[in-house]
Amino acid sequence: MTRGIVYSKRLAAASAVAIAAACATFWLSAQLKSKVLKRQHSAAALAASLSAQIAAKSEFEDERLEMLRDHVRRIRLQLGTDDTWDRMVRKFGERWAVEPGPKENRNGSSVQRGVFRLRSPRLTDWPEIIENVKNAEALPGVGIAQFEMNTSGSLVRRSLDSVTILVAVQTRRNVSNLAESK
Repeated sequence: MTRGIVYSKRLAAASAVAIAAACATFWLSAQLKSKVLKRQHSAAALAASLSAQIAAKSEFEDERLEMLRDHVRRIRLQLGTDDTWDRMVRKFGERWAVEPGPKENRNGSSVQRGVFRLRSPRLTDWPEIIENVKNAEALPGVGIAQFEMNTSGSLVRRSLDSVTILVAVQTRRNVSNLAESK
């Protein structure tokens, strides 16, 4: 008598399907890993290529950085100090009505705009007006933003009612002021 192995056709079919599914899963996994690796290699190659191009075209070379530093130093020299607005008010004098605007603080500087107005100027006031504008523009950080004259009267006879000067003062902020604002 021969003894044989007893097996079920269903169990054999299920085993074959399970082995086929495992092989298919392994194959898909290998394909996905292969695609991911290819993408990573191409991304790394692109990043290296872009880094090389950026390094070749760098605007932050030592000589350009030094030019930028010189430019910043010149700008800082052109800024006024904390008392620039007060000095300008004193130079204009008591006849001028002063309307200071709000002070806008920026990173390392602040800007204050204001209006200086002279009502009913006389002809003899013009040299003083011109001198005031000249003195204001000579102060570091001061710029004349607008100069306006208001007149009234007829075409034949006109009179000057007021002279208005809009001034912008840009000053550098102290390190202590920067620490307080943060």
